[in-house]
Amino acid sequence: MWLDPACGIVGSIVIGQWAWSLIASTQRILLDYEPETCDLRAEIRKAFDRFTDTRICDLHIWQVGVNRFAAIISIVTGQPEPPEVYKQLLAEHEELRHVTIEVNARA
Repeated sequence: MWLDPACGIVGSIVIGQWAWSLIASTQRILLDYEPETCDLRAEIRKAFDRFTDTRICDLHIWQVGVNRFAAIISIVTGQPEPPEVYKQLLAEHEELRHVTIEVNARA
């Protein structure tokens, strides 16, 4: 009579511990976390420095997997190029898996 409820309690404790460890290991990815040790922000700005009339006005980087990142970059420039030109500047960064670039012409 007591064995069925005891097994239910033990099973719920095991599942609860598993769920807690899963949340702890994935929370940073689920919350769009950018690690403090990540130097991608500086590397992206450095790559765009070769264009003298181009300014990054918005840069958002977040982690999408283990050592994998996505980025949204919005730039303002006097001589707009297609986004693919700017994406080629970042091709050497293999940790960038998804990059969205918005190009705005300077008025």
